[in-house]
Amino acid sequence: MTENITTTTTTHQQSKKGVLDLPDINLSEPQTFETPDTSDLNTNNEVQSEIENADIDRTSLQSTKAYAKFNNRKFDNRNEDFSDSIAKKKPVEIRTGGLIKNQNVFDILPSAQELETPLQKFQRLQYEVMNFTQEMQSVAETGGEVEKDIKAIDLTNQLADLQNQLSSLLSNDKLVPILDKNKQILHHSQIQNTSSKKLISEIESFTGNNVGVDESKVSTESSKGNNNHVTYELFYTADQSKYQQSQRLIDLEKRLAKLENLTGGKSDSIPITQTLLEIREKLSLLEPTKIDLIQQKLKTSLKDMEAIKVQEENNAASTQKALNTNEKKINEIFDQMNRWDQISQQLPSIINRMYTLRSLHQEGITFSAQLSSLEKQQYEITSLLKNDSQIMNKMDESFKSNLSTIKLNIESIEKRINDLQLKITQKQQQ
Repeated sequence: MTENITTTTTTHQQSKKGVLDLPDINLSEPQTFETPDTSDLNTNNEVQSEIENADIDRTSLQSTKAYAKFNNRKFDNRNEDFSDSIAKKKPVEIRTGGLIKNQNVFDILPSAQELETPLQKFQRLQYEVMNFTQEMQSVAETGGEVEKDIKAIDLTNQLADLQNQLSSLLSNDKLVPILDKNKQILHHSQIQNTSSKKLISEIESFTGNNVGVDESKVSTESSKGNNNHVTYELFYTADQSKYQQSQRLIDLEKRLAKLENLTGGKSDSIPITQTLLEIREKLSLLEPTKIDLIQQKLKTSLKDMEAIKVQEENNAASTQKALNTNEKKINEIFDQMNRWDQISQQLPSIINRMYTLRSLHQEGITFSAQLSSLEKQQYEITSLLKNDSQIMNKMDESFKSNLSTIKLNIESIEKRINDLQLKITQKQQQ
């Protein structure tokens, strides 16, 4: 079967030589073409897997819960400053009765004040200790524990000691004018009265009406004449009146700024007092305790900077290595491109040749399909022949067995006929 196929292909090629007039084909030599079977294009339908990143939050949002959480909620922007100014503005204090908003009756300081006086701190500690003892007593009555292995009774005893220590501060005569509000006012009033009386008596005893005389001359004369007496010198300059006037203006500006805040007026100008307060806040950063904190933060930031620097060096080494590998790959690609430049000059002729051989390739594809169909038919015929040979063998065997049985039957019949003839002859003879 295969010999017939080869002969048909050679004759087909010889017939095509005379028919086709193709360029770049040597007709004196036999033409051979390689036509591989066409394979179906495998379409890449695989979905590229997305790169997983630990920094991306992929939690799903439930719209119903989000709507229930933010439903009927309003944003209060009354205390917010949406202007582009860098100046700090004092928040508007909404007073309810005699108190500021969000302030309890027992608050010692308003919410805007930062520093506490000793009296305010003492009153705050007394109030906090009293409230804490009441809470611990209520817990101790139920017999509960504040934390693991810590009973409320032990804490109440310690709080009682702390309250005794606070009350013992009032027994000190030097601290009473500072920690007792009533006695503090009395103490300051007594000191002010004594100092003012002493100053008035000294001014009345001051002889001479030379108010406009130069103060330096008066001091020298008094030091020369009366060495055993204390002299008080009063200086009144033109700068003092300017200072008092500026102080009045500052007070007036404070009152105007307060009225503007209460009425809701907006002004871009910043009061001088506010700038002074900001400067004071900045100067408060130069305190020793805050400087120590800043130094600690600077040390930690320096450590972080050093770690970042080391990481940058490591990254620089890795990037340099990556650049070297990339440069090597680029050089290899460049060499390949140079090789392809030489091949690209021959591409037009190759493309023309492929266009001319397209029909021949198509016939080759059909020939390969016919050849595959012939091979399939040959396989089917061989399988049929094998089946027929097996059937014929079975038929031969059956014929042989049948012949043997027929021979045996004929022999038995002949024997019986002979026996019958003998019997008949014997009967006739009798």
